[in-house]
Amino acid sequence: MLVKNNQSALLPKNNSIAVKLGRFGLVCVFGLLSGLVTADDASVSLIISKDITTALQLEARQAPLTQVLDKIAKTTGVPIHYSVLPEGRVTATCVGATLRQILECVLNHKADLIFRYPHKTVWYTPKNDLEEVWVLGAKFDAISPSVTSVDCEATVLKQQDQLQAMRDQKRTEASDPDQTDTMIKLAQSKDPTERAQGIGGLLAAGKPGDPTIKATLEAALSDSNADVRAQAISSFAHRNEEGTETALQTAMQDESVDVRVMAVDSAGNNTALLQQALHDKDENVRSLAALKLETLNAENSH
Repeated sequence: MLVKNNQSALLPKNNSIAVKLGRFGLVCVFGLLSGLVTADDASVSLIISKDITTALQLEARQAPLTQVLDKIAKTTGVPIHYSVLPEGRVTATCVGATLRQILECVLNHKADLIFRYPHKTVWYTPKNDLEEVWVLGAKFDAISPSVTSVDCEATVLKQQDQLQAMRDQKRTEASDPDQTDTMIKLAQSKDPTERAQGIGGLLAAGKPGDPTIKATLEAALSDSNADVRAQAISSFAHRNEEGTETALQTAMQDESVDVRVMAVDSAGNNTALLQQALHDKDENVRSLAALKLETLNAENSH
């Protein structure tokens, strides 16, 4: 499942469902340095602890952003894709409960982030809350400290409530792994957030070729809400339902960028569709398509 981090982002209520939630990134110190700095001066450390609210602790001192992201990827095992990043060096202290929060912190919310979440993860851990990350359209025109220590403390309290809700949800999933009927009912809700949640949950629910699931997803492909349509194309394509190629082509013409991003992410090895997406009017769609093509080319060359 892929979700995009912006004003209209689809964020995970759990690792197999995407709904809208608030941001919880922590920033206590942040700066971008443009002066001359020697390689010996740069340092990056990332500590993974057992404390839920401070599970990840990043310290970066006068380090290039590429070095910071590469360190995060190496330590957590989560691939982080990027093309062009701003020049300059980062000094940041980021503490948070999830990898997502650390990335939002170190980028100071100045980049479009696209996250892929695991389809099924029963127990929450900070290392597996993300499966893959893309950094698109980084915008570091005016980076400055934006969160005080008081804000950090208040955010931690909100995090504790949110993390408890996530754990409760995962325990429910563990005791009732197949929630097909529940997801279908949610998909028919009058609330678009609940519809998106239900459609996202159908990605891995039930048996392949289930006609009820297929009919539900087909109806959602033309939902009036863009978030629902985005989840629908993701679930439809990842289930490899009959008519997936036509559905992807239709989604690529959608007025919503989120829907088109989901279509690109769900394209698999459909190079024709990815080539088409290179000419999309939105930079994020083009960038993701280029990254996907680059990945496919690298895999084919081995």
